[in-house]
Amino acid sequence: LSLLAMIALGWSTASVTAETQLVVGGPEVSVPVGRITINRPYQAVSIAARADPFENRWIDIDYTLVDRATQRGYTAYGVVEHYTGRDSDGTWSEGSHSTTTRFSSVPRGSYDVVAQLKANAWGGSSFTPAATSGSAWASDERIRVKLTASAGGIMWGNLWLELALLLGVPLLILWWRHNNDDDD
Repeated sequence: LSLLAMIALGWSTASVTAETQLVVGGPEVSVPVGRITINRPYQAVSIAARADPFENRWIDIDYTLVDRATQRGYTAYGVVEHYTGRDSDGTWSEGSHSTTTRFSSVPRGSYDVVAQLKANAWGGSSFTPAATSGSAWASDERIRVKLTASAGGIMWGNLWLELALLLGVPLLILWWRHNNDDDD
């Protein structure tokens, strides 16, 4: 029942999308994603970031939800990162080309969603000095990023906590009974 309630309350009816291209090692880019409206007294907001494939790079993303009526801002941080390499155990990779950032309880209202993005590189020799960029080192490599913001979203952590509490008590009772049965 709890899962069904979470799905019903977290169901998103509308979303806004924006795309941009980032220069690896270049300046930070500000992207207006769009406007979302929250109709419930408090609701979650989810922002998904998906990037074109890249290796040994990461994208820092600072999100801001700005209430159009009060100009109050809600901020969150996200990162899209993917690394690969080779060591004595063989090849490895970690990270993903996508991530989802969630705001848990945003009050009712209309919000402008703005993202600040910056693409960075990890190691390697593909850097060349760039006098025109906002960074001491930049490359010609570009990464396309798509951002999708929506009012709603399921907070899976809440479900796992609820299940742990519901199942934890009976398991604790069973464990206690099992240990005390040996004493009788």
